[in-house]
Amino acid sequence: MSKRFAFGETGKGFGLTALLAVVVAGLTVTPAFAAPQRVWIDTDAACGAAGRVDPDDCLAIAALARNTDIEIVGVSTVFGNADIETTDTISRALAFEIAQETGQLLEVYRGAGTPFSPSVVRETDATQAIARALEEGPLTLVALGPLTNLADLFSARPDLADNVTNAVAVMGKREGHAFHPAEGATGGVLFGHGPLFRDFNLCEDTEAARLLATLDVEVTLLPYELARQVEITSQDLAALAASTGAVSWVAERSAAWLAFWQRDVGRNGFYPFDLLAAEYLATPDRFDCALEPARIATDRKSYGALMPQTGLLVGDAQAAATHNVTYCTRYLGGTLSLLDGLAATPDHSPL
Repeated sequence: MSKRFAFGETGKGFGLTALLAVVVAGLTVTPAFAAPQRVWIDTDAACGAAGRVDPDDCLAIAALARNTDIEIVGVSTVFGNADIETTDTISRALAFEIAQETGQLLEVYRGAGTPFSPSVVRETDATQAIARALEEGPLTLVALGPLTNLADLFSARPDLADNVTNAVAVMGKREGHAFHPAEGATGGVLFGHGPLFRDFNLCEDTEAARLLATLDVEVTLLPYELARQVEITSQDLAALAASTGAVSWVAERSAAWLAFWQRDVGRNGFYPFDLLAAEYLATPDRFDCALEPARIATDRKSYGALMPQTGLLVGDAQAAATHNVTYCTRYLGGTLSLLDGLAATPDHSPL
């Protein structure tokens, strides 16, 4: 069966209460005749690490672990937000918190610590585990960081791509779109527009994305322009920190990231990029997405000719596209108030 390659982004506007409410809204009991969706999470989780490090991966994993319509088959770690030692250690610590809270044991497998090289065959605990999971049946891949582990796997085992039902990746952009989150903010400006971001997961390992673009795999992209429609505020974090379990554990490790956004970006809260992936799996109908041509190329329009950036560029049918991708540009979740649903103790049997 033919598949397609697809990517997406994130945005500002409704607050964490609304976003997590939608995630929780999808946590209904699965009927006995409907098997949970098999999901593999690939992450560069670094909540609580030193420096300016976002907690979005950890929020996404904590939300996915509470979704009873999803079976998390495994978690693999990759460099990105931090080095592999840090992301692996933090992912295992989060898995422990989830187990203490829900009784759900997430198996964590260490992956790549450096970018993909087309000339090197690299096997890691992560690639071995993902291969086993794909051999057992169809699998949705949720890539919250660079695509390195997936490239390492499929460069050696392209046949396994047939069992990928969807690869959901947090990356992608339109040519000419600069990522400066201080847009519309009143403070924290630098050169009139605040700090500039980049398409981080793509830029950290462009060759990995280039390899995956050769596969006949359906991909959904959740990009920056989508994430900027949702904002996590200090009030949101306070509510989560006051709760119990893994969500509280993550919230307590998010303070430094929130402070950076308030001080240097000038916003009241931060955009929860990776959390949109968890929400997308729970309620994809809350997203406005379309099939778009995509290519990996140099964007000379966003930051000027002197600062060209390679990116996963979406749109412009006249350009030489390598694939069509499902690109999500709008979050349609509304302003639901179900934060208490995520903050409450989940209906699982703890250890």
